[in-house]
Amino acid sequence: MLKLLKRSLSSLLAGSNKKIELSKMAIVKALSTGVPFVAYSLPSTSTIDFFADCGDNISPVNTQFSITPWGAKSSAIIKARSNVPDFLAAKVDCFQGIFPKLQPSTSYMNYSNSVGHLIEELKQDGGKCVISRIESYNVMSGLSPEDIAEIAVKVLTDFVKEFAYIFHHPEVGTWLAASPEKLFCVDKPTGKFQTIALAGTRVASKNEDWDSKNVKEHAYVVDFIDNIMKSTGVGFTKKAPTTLSAGKIEHIVTSFEGELKGGEASEIINELHPTPAIAGFPRSKALMQINKFESHQRRCYSGLVTLETPKLLLSYVNLRCAEISADSVAFYAGGGITADSEVDTEWRECARKMSTLMPYFFPTE
Repeated sequence: MLKLLKRSLSSLLAGSNKKIELSKMAIVKALSTGVPFVAYSLPSTSTIDFFADCGDNISPVNTQFSITPWGAKSSAIIKARSNVPDFLAAKVDCFQGIFPKLQPSTSYMNYSNSVGHLIEELKQDGGKCVISRIESYNVMSGLSPEDIAEIAVKVLTDFVKEFAYIFHHPEVGTWLAASPEKLFCVDKPTGKFQTIALAGTRVASKNEDWDSKNVKEHAYVVDFIDNIMKSTGVGFTKKAPTTLSAGKIEHIVTSFEGELKGGEASEIINELHPTPAIAGFPRSKALMQINKFESHQRRCYSGLVTLETPKLLLSYVNLRCAEISADSVAFYAGGGITADSEVDTEWRECARKMSTLMPYFFPTE
């Protein structure tokens, strides 16, 4: 019996490893040819799924991955026209797309100046505003499709609590992420949904109480989502806040759950995004402050990624992410600024968030 169990386990692991290797090969081929694709692992799994938007349709085409950049009114859409075996077997011509050049790093001087002035405004008027920054690095040896695929597969199999994915589309470029922030999820057969308020960040601790700054920041998001959900007329329950670990950092999270009666999902998503967790509060004022104090484009950072299948609609905020080119990589992160914020503390918080993916590109001894 023990030998049989060992053989079964060995066979299972071999099958799992084979699927990972095939997924890696598909990612390499897609990156080499410029074909739009996505490879992802759903939360609570380490199984990699892949589809590309080329070749013969998997009929009907009822699965897609859409990317909505920050502030955009339209989405780049990747339809599931080829799965791994079909894509690897297909003859694919190189797709010549125009890909955005990566943006330079945000200097500490510019960040300090912008956030310092913002804090003074918030002391006068109150509220919260999320300010982001970028760290860009040239990779002297370059990043080949094989290098990127190797990194992506590690991320997709390592992060089992988050929604981890790599996508490429000529309209938005190549991005890798392990996002903890679920905006909206619907189980289509039952209509059951969940959204979360995720705000407040600190280094992973040992059951310490959260400080007042983080508690207040989280409360902005909870109140916002609570009001949005009430305005839609959809019934829901709100769970007690808990602490969510995400790598070396953790957040306060409050879950909202309910059941949809019809097709309210897209309406609710449009109303929720962007939440105060990635924009600020009051939202309209925070968006104006972001335009005033951020000197870079967020692009896909803090935009939406949405996977839709016949059974599932899963929409996440694109956080803990990196934008990738053939010779460089840019990490994006932001933090909620309030009247109680300190520039150095907020700068370090962004660095901690960037450290989610950075070691995969630049391993330390």
